[in-house]
Amino acid sequence: MKRLALLLAPALVGAADPLPITIAVDATDVAHGIVAVTETLPIDRAGPLTLRYPRWIPGTHRPSGPIARVAGLRFTQAGRPVAWHRDVEDPYSVHLDLPAAGPLVARFDYLAPTDGSQGDVTMTPAMTILSWHTVSLYPADRAVADLRVQASAVFPAGWRSATALAPGLSGDRVIYPAVSYETLVDSPVLAARYMRSEPLAPGIRLNIAADRAEQLAATPTQIMLHRQMVAQALKIFGPPPFDHYDLLLWLSDTMDNQGLEHRRSSENGVPAGYFTQWPLMAARRNLLAHEFTHAWNGKYRRPADLSTTDYAQPMHGDLLWLYEGQTRFWDYVLQARSGLVSRQDTLDGLARIAAFYAVAPAFDWRSIGDTTADVVMTDARGWPDYQGSSDYYEAGKLVWLEADQLIRERTAGRRSLDDFARTFFAANGDPNRAAPYTRADVVAALQAVTPYDWDGFLRTHVEEAHRPPLGWIERGGYRLAFIDTPPPYWRSIEHRAGVIDLRHSVGLAIGSGGTVREVAWNGPAFRAGLAPGAALLRIGGRPYSNKALLAAIRRRQPVTLTVRQLGVRRTVTIAWTGGLRYPTLVRARLAPAGLDMMMEPR
Repeated sequence: MKRLALLLAPALVGAADPLPITIAVDATDVAHGIVAVTETLPIDRAGPLTLRYPRWIPGTHRPSGPIARVAGLRFTQAGRPVAWHRDVEDPYSVHLDLPAAGPLVARFDYLAPTDGSQGDVTMTPAMTILSWHTVSLYPADRAVADLRVQASAVFPAGWRSATALAPGLSGDRVIYPAVSYETLVDSPVLAARYMRSEPLAPGIRLNIAADRAEQLAATPTQIMLHRQMVAQALKIFGPPPFDHYDLLLWLSDTMDNQGLEHRRSSENGVPAGYFTQWPLMAARRNLLAHEFTHAWNGKYRRPADLSTTDYAQPMHGDLLWLYEGQTRFWDYVLQARSGLVSRQDTLDGLARIAAFYAVAPAFDWRSIGDTTADVVMTDARGWPDYQGSSDYYEAGKLVWLEADQLIRERTAGRRSLDDFARTFFAANGDPNRAAPYTRADVVAALQAVTPYDWDGFLRTHVEEAHRPPLGWIERGGYRLAFIDTPPPYWRSIEHRAGVIDLRHSVGLAIGSGGTVREVAWNGPAFRAGLAPGAALLRIGGRPYSNKALLAAIRRRQPVTLTVRQLGVRRTVTIAWTGGLRYPTLVRARLAPAGLDMMMEPR
């Protein structure tokens, strides 16, 4: 494996102006998903040294550092091997006993997943997202903000790359400026064979990579809508806590679709047809708004227990109902205000969430706040509506919808959650440092918007076992209704998830090949004995198809299915005669109301 290395003169760790640690990566072997790493650490003395691989990764809120993907780890000093051993209690730490002062060179390979069954795919023959925490070690005795690092990278010939570390699109070989290790880890690189870049506002760029060149064909209108999203965000939150910002967006059906926030950039993965299949992608158009909002809510204003000095300290996510839940509120607001998603689609998206939580039994026994623990629990849940599954995102959004509509009602529309955001997230400190907050700070900021028992509000809706609030629907001038045809936004969700979602009729979500993905707890299919993982084989004596199932439900007669689960074949009858049902929000009054005002552009 070819390796890229930078030559360093000896330097002293802890000197007044030390030379930086250098991290040089060769990311050209995209066929095998191998990133070769050479890291050089200046060392000022002989003796014991502990190095760590990042474990608790900001933005993921959990110990997600992929240490098991590191292979071939070797150390040398002056060309001689240096022995190492792994800590028996902390596999993310390695111990060395250095024979002398002088540069210590670490070499290893990072083996990226080559298939979704191995984990999130981050490298393909067409593109990669390089996360520095996956390809680096750091001294255990230093705060990550105090370590200076200079990184370099080589990508396949002809590729281009984008990162907050360097302005604009760069070529296939880049040496980045020296920054703190904290800043480096917070600055991923998106590299690809096919890329384009679009300015969205002064200092803010949208950098787009795609599997194929034709997938980059965003229309001027589509780019304009993303500019409007940024403009609306700046109107909500005010001056940004960054000097420049790069939205890193990849369009791919092979690389993992995800979102991860950073101070000066964000990682955003969407299906390859994001621009070219625009009508089907409504359910993905809030992603950029979500991660951009995190520049204020999460990266600048950050819960105190998530503000750690290195990547070995556990993060406590008990305030994620604001960090993530309110960000989910704002991404829906921004998609509507900017026009990225229509108002009706936004309302139908809210209806979908409201209808789910109106009946989800998880909150008869646990609180929204308790679901913040889900981020560090094994996520193998067959019954998400009963067990819960990181509901601080979507159920948390309903808490903030309730707060917004309550504020509007109590102030006759003069104030809203916009007023909370404008003060609470104001970048009035050092924008290079996080501004931590506590629950008490949240209560005080809400109280400043309008007097109310906000402490009791959060206790009831976040900290106690309580169904997520739905009063915002009536306060906002709407009502929850059900129709027999899926709204366009519902179809977009189905397309995104690869299912047909019949949760509110027979109580099933069905994936490809007739595989049951979800069964609504205590719904008709549940009562018939179906469970997730069952394969639907026949319907009424004929081979199963989604089309035949939909037709049977429309006839409003019980549905008989032949199924196979755990190797056992049997026949079940779902006693449902209510037809197809899909949630929507409809106006309950003629005059514009709170939800309309919430979606109105500023």
